[in-house]
Amino acid sequence: MTRSLSCLAKYVTLTREGPLEVLNECGKQRGRILERFRCLEQSNQNVRTGGGEMASKLNVQFNDRQTKRLESMADELGTTKAGVLKTALSLLEVALREKKEGNSLGVIKGEKVVKEIIGIE
Repeated sequence: MTRSLSCLAKYVTLTREGPLEVLNECGKQRGRILERFRCLEQSNQNVRTGGGEMASKLNVQFNDRQTKRLESMADELGTTKAGVLKTALSLLEVALREKKEGNSLGVIKGEKVVKEIIGIE
């Protein structure tokens, strides 16, 4: 509890935004601390999102190369690492659905397919 209050006090003084932004920043800081010390919570947690639906909270361990690439993508996209993973999951969902419908995936430049994406089963 003391740690949470300390975190809130720190971000309340650093931000002029609303309470949700303060809590968001606290969550980000917690994630940075867990990553820095390679701490992982032992269990998955179910949490309620703002819309009332249930969401799963997962803890995943990445190697250094994967972590650097994930951070780089997050910076490039202006999002969080979780945002990158959510986007990747959405793209894979589309890829699997299209594959089931008999379509193939590719990279298109103008009107020409320059690369075909394989290995998504």
